[in-house]
Amino acid sequence: MGLRCFLMIIIGLTESMLHAQQPEKITLAVSDFTAQGVKESDAAVVSEQLRVELTKNSSIRLVERGQMHEILKEQGFQQSGCTNDACAVEVGQLLGVKRMIVGSVGSAGSFTLLTIRLIDVGTGAILFNDAVRTKGGIDKLIVSGVREAVM
Repeated sequence: MGLRCFLMIIIGLTESMLHAQQPEKITLAVSDFTAQGVKESDAAVVSEQLRVELTKNSSIRLVERGQMHEILKEQGFQQSGCTNDACAVEVGQLLGVKRMIVGSVGSAGSFTLLTIRLIDVGTGAILFNDAVRTKGGIDKLIVSGVREAVM
C-alpha cells in the first residue's frame, strides 16, 4: 500500500470520527404564528424573532421562512388556515423536517401571550408546550418573552 493511499485512509477515518462525535442537528421549521387579538403583522414579527433566537443554537438547522413558503407553494399546499397539529405534521412532512414549531400571539387583559408547541413530525406527538405571558405589550414580548420561550 502506497503512502498516498495510506494517508487518504487516515484522513477519511479522521473525518468520519470527527463527524461521528458531533451531535446531529435537528431540522425544524417555525410556522407563522396565529394572531389572536393582536395584529397579524405583530404575530409575524414574533415568529420571525423566534426564528432569529433559534438560529443561535448550533444544534438546530432551521428551514428559512422564504424557503419554507417556496417549498409549500411548489407542493400546492395552502398554509392559510393551517392552525392545528395535524396540519403542522403535514407541513413538516412536505418540508422534510423532524420538528415543527407552531403557536399563537394574543392579548388578554393587560397581558400579551405567546404560546408555542414543538411537534414531532414523525409521530405527531407534542414534545413541548408552553406559554409566556408578559406585561408591556408586544414590545416586551419581542424583547424578552421570545428569548424566555426559547430557553
